[in-house]
Amino acid sequence: MSEIHYPKLFLKKSVFSELDKPKTTRYLSKKFNRSFARIQDVLIDMKKEGKVKNYRVYNRDFWTNNTDNIRIISHKKMKYLNFLRNGMSRTYEFSNAMNVCFKASHRRLKELEKLGIVKRNNKNWGLNGNIEIMKKRDFVVVGIEEAGS
Repeated sequence: MSEIHYPKLFLKKSVFSELDKPKTTRYLSKKFNRSFARIQDVLIDMKKEGKVKNYRVYNRDFWTNNTDNIRIISHKKMKYLNFLRNGMSRTYEFSNAMNVCFKASHRRLKELEKLGIVKRNNKNWGLNGNIEIMKKRDFVVVGIEEAGS
């Protein structure tokens, strides 16, 4: 009985084609019947090449291809976006509404700013363009249409 040999870069191409929607490494390892570490190696190589992005939500890494203009955030950060939509714009307002200290809410807002979802003008926070939200069980996908695009 002979072993099955896959074509060159089979795993890399297959994993990339599977990343049309956000997936975890565990899901991909089960789908391709490979070890977690092997799939992680392929994903890290593709990240270095700029083909994929990963987002960490709680203790899970979600991988997606680099072609979409989406961000993956937690439900907690989604609450901050909802407060922004309802007119809150100052850090202390978020801290009072979330019942946390101002430093914690400032950190969450800075994380959202780093993802390009919100921006700060003077001391007020605001949304950075139009956002489209898709809620999933474990995470929230935010599609961003840049302002002026």
